[in-house]
Amino acid sequence: MNRGYRRAYSDELKFIHVLPEKRLTIDYLIGMYKGFGISYPILNTMWHAYKKRPPFVIPLAYIKCIFSVIKYLPFAPFLQKKKILLIYWVESVKAYHFWNFKTLFQIYRNSVSVVQTLI
Repeated sequence: MNRGYRRAYSDELKFIHVLPEKRLTIDYLIGMYKGFGISYPILNTMWHAYKKRPPFVIPLAYIKCIFSVIKYLPFAPFLQKKKILLIYWVESVKAYHFWNFKTLFQIYRNSVSVVQTLI
C-alpha cells in the first residue's frame, strides 16, 4: 500500500500549522458548531446503522438533543462555551425537524444495507 513512496523519520522535522486570523474568532467557531449541529441527525443515524443498533434509537437521539438544549439554556448567557454548545444542540433539533423521521429512517435502512454489503 505504499504506492512507491518511502517513509522516513527524523526528530529534526517540525510541523507548523498556520491558521488564518479569521479562523480564530468566536464567530467562526459558532459557524462551525452550527454546521456540526446541522449534520448531527444524518451522521448519528448512519452511526447507529453502522453499529447495528435498532432504529428506535433515532427518536431517542432527538429527545437527547432537546434535553441538551434544556441543559445548556440557563448557562448560555453567562458562559461562552455553554453558548456554543447550546447553538450546536439547537441546530441539531432544527435539523431533525428539517430531515423528519421518515427521511432519517430511510437513511437508516440504506445505511444498514450498505453496511451489510461490506461484511
